[in-house]
Amino acid sequence: MNHLLVGELECSVIPAEHGAEGLKRLVLEGPFDLAVVDLSMPYMDGITLVKIARAVPALTQLPVVVLTGNSHEGVVRELLGLGVADYILKPIAREVALAKLRPFARTASLASCQ
Repeated sequence: MNHLLVGELECSVIPAEHGAEGLKRLVLEGPFDLAVVDLSMPYMDGITLVKIARAVPALTQLPVVVLTGNSHEGVVRELLGLGVADYILKPIAREVALAKLRPFARTASLASCQ
């Protein structure tokens, strides 16, 4: 995903190895224009990260695009209820990902939590 953000969309990316690190970076190193969050991460999954981020006043309006291999209706409904901007299904199709991320790429500063 980072190669698409940097190479194709020319964004600055601040990567995080896991959910807990991603949340820490969002809080301490922001503001960011977008967070790209994988639902399957160690130490803290993506749904937990988004739930906690939504409780932080500085992050309530942060657009979040979620990467997930789960298209189950309940998961999608929960994500939308958390106010995510969009989701990208894995395996990631390059053109689909670019189409969903392009609206946020205005030389954006992104946090990528994967």
